[in-house]
Amino acid sequence: MTVPASAQPDFRAAFRKAASSVWVVTTVLDGAPVGFTAISVASVSVAPPLVSFNTSRTSSSLPALLATRRYAAHLLAGDGEAVARRFAGPAADRFADRAGWRWGADGLPELLGTAARLGGAVASFTEAGDSLLVLGEVAAVTVGEAPPLVHHDRSYVSAVALPAAPPATQPTPAAPATPPRRHLEAVAR
Repeated sequence: MTVPASAQPDFRAAFRKAASSVWVVTTVLDGAPVGFTAISVASVSVAPPLVSFNTSRTSSSLPALLATRRYAAHLLAGDGEAVARRFAGPAADRFADRAGWRWGADGLPELLGTAARLGGAVASFTEAGDSLLVLGEVAAVTVGEAPPLVHHDRSYVSAVALPAAPPATQPTPAAPATPPRRHLEAVAR
């Protein structure tokens, strides 16, 4: 199915209204770190643990994913807007902040200070329009304490929990109606 060109702005506008978590997917190629910002990371299965994410067919990171078939997906913390923007920018700048990452035990770049990190092997690539849908097996999970970064309507915001709503009050049961007096008199006779 092809979305008519006239409907594409509305299609994009509809998805800008959906709040999405912000992730950076990293991998390695020839010993060099590679990565990109993604807002399409999704849980697919718990048993076995699987995730999916999309990458453009023209992404500079795609050759690394195709070659290594390994990934690490980092859920950015609420203060990670600069990281998200850097990994959405030119490839040469993405790992410029050497203090913001290290090599992980799995041999992939590990971003520091993230809300969570998932790592594993790419199970499959599926062509999907102008993107590739990547299905990833999850071999390792690290969860931090920070709230996540969220992208909504072209803006980044930190997700924080809303205060707990007060408990709902139960209505006081109504007192039983007193039967009319003549009914009581009729019963008493």
